[in-house]
Amino acid sequence: FKYRISPFRSLSAAEQNAEELQFPPTAICETFHKGALSSSYRGMSISERNVSVTAVKQHRLGGGIVLRAYENEGRDTSATLSIFGSEFNINLPHDAVRTYLIKDGKISEIDFLE
Repeated sequence: FKYRISPFRSLSAAEQNAEELQFPPTAICETFHKGALSSSYRGMSISERNVSVTAVKQHRLGGGIVLRAYENEGRDTSATLSIFGSEFNINLPHDAVRTYLIKDGKISEIDFLE
């Protein structure tokens, strides 16, 4: 059981503090080795702090990635999602949850139950 007392700045900052407390980063000790990849890599980022991504998974019918995101400060938001080297613009109404399918370099909104 853990808790943290911190000043309230915004709902998204409070959520980020909770996520950091519940899921601390894991350090992996590694040494240099041959390969084409750089020494650092970011698989996903989103441009707005009030948009949270809660799921990234394979599409159940194959071919594509399903991503679920929600807006957490009660305001309409346009954000840029960068994932696996591609960028997409998404629009989330206030307090909305959206599920997207990323397939063949395109993004489309799909059913929440995916």
